[in-house]
Amino acid sequence: MTLSSLTNRLSRVRAASKAFIPRCRFQFHGLSQGAKAIQKQESWFVKVVCTLFVYSQPLDDSSLGYLIKNLTPSTEFEVVKWLNNPAYGLKFFELSRENLDITHSFWTYNLLIRSFCHVGLHGSAKLVFDYMKIDGHLPDSTLLGFMISAFGRAGEFDLARKLLAEVRSDGVMVTVFALNNLLNMMVKQNKLEEAVRPLQSRKSESSF
Repeated sequence: MTLSSLTNRLSRVRAASKAFIPRCRFQFHGLSQGAKAIQKQESWFVKVVCTLFVYSQPLDDSSLGYLIKNLTPSTEFEVVKWLNNPAYGLKFFELSRENLDITHSFWTYNLLIRSFCHVGLHGSAKLVFDYMKIDGHLPDSTLLGFMISAFGRAGEFDLARKLLAEVRSDGVMVTVFALNNLLNMMVKQNKLEEAVRPLQSRKSESSF
C-alpha cells in the first residue's frame, strides 16, 4: 500500500474518524515519563492508523504490510493512547503483537495496565501484565505498587497475592510501602489471616 492510496482511504472515512478520535488523552500520573515524544508528521500517521483500525476491520494484506513497514514502538504506544478505550487498545496491542511483529515499549504495557485498573477490569490488567512478562519486560516499583494498590482497593486480594508471588520469583523488588498498603487494605476488609500469609512467606524465604 502506498502513502497516496492510504490517504485516499482516509479521506473516505474522515468524517467518521473525527467523531471517533478524541482530542483528550488518558490522564494517569506517570504515563508520559520516559515515553518518547513523537513528531507532528508521526501524529498524523497515528490518526491514520486509528482510523484504519476502527473502520477498516479486518485489515487487508496491503494495510497490514504498510503498518509492518511503518509502525514503530513509539507510534504504536501513541495509537493505543489515541484510541482512548482500553478494549480497543488491547485489541490493537494484540494485533500488533501477533501480526505486525512490533516490539512493544514498557510504556504501552504501563498505559494498558493502568487504564484497565482505572475502569475496574483488573483481570484484563493482569492479562496485560502476563504479556509484559512473556515479552521480556519487568515492572518497575511504581507500576508494581500501583497494581497492588488497585487490586487491593477492588478487593481482588487473590490477584494481588498472585502478582506478588510472580514478581518475587522473577527477582523483582517489592517495596515495604506496597506490602504495608496491601496489608492495611486486607485488615480493613477483615482479611487478617490472609493478610499475614504474604509476610509469613517472605519470612520463610529470607531464612534460606
